[in-house]
Amino acid sequence: MAACCACALVLPPAAALLACLRVVGELPPPDQKLLGQALRYRTLPAGHYLCQPGQVCQELFFIWDGVLRVVVPLGADHETTYFFAQQNQFCTLPDSFTHQRAAHESLQASCPTRVLTLSHRALHRLARCLPYLPSLLEGLHQRHLLRNIEQRNQYLTQPPTMRYEQFRRHQPGLARCVPAPAIASYLGLGSLCT
Repeated sequence: MAACCACALVLPPAAALLACLRVVGELPPPDQKLLGQALRYRTLPAGHYLCQPGQVCQELFFIWDGVLRVVVPLGADHETTYFFAQQNQFCTLPDSFTHQRAAHESLQASCPTRVLTLSHRALHRLARCLPYLPSLLEGLHQRHLLRNIEQRNQYLTQPPTMRYEQFRRHQPGLARCVPAPAIASYLGLGSLCT
């Protein structure tokens, strides 16, 4: 899973976000200032849930450092990881966030993670001054989402014995920091012996 830009972690969080936005165009300095004022910085411990099934996802997240995962419950004691989002990517539960309705899935920090957040309310306030911003952010999030879906589909076409090896080769950072059960559920495997 490639990040949307080549920002190094040495960039401050807001600068990293602006560098990623440059993929689709430059924000004028006054617009950058307005966006920066609406962002909030959060540090999340591993395992922290940002949204759970039945809750409404209130925030769009830009991952400065770490990994978030989208998890879908499959019964009382079983879940599957749909995808991971990592450094310099946007992540939210799109249906819940956009339409402000209860989520069917959850959003969880897979490891210690630092994010910038933009609340649904703040995004709508910004949209009055910057009408292009919601579609810009949605487009970048959709780009990341499609890449993540394509990546997972590539793994799932591999024989089970090859999936983890391919994952480790193509996503070594995730393989090092994400717990093995989350990786196993993402790859459609019962368990991993790492």
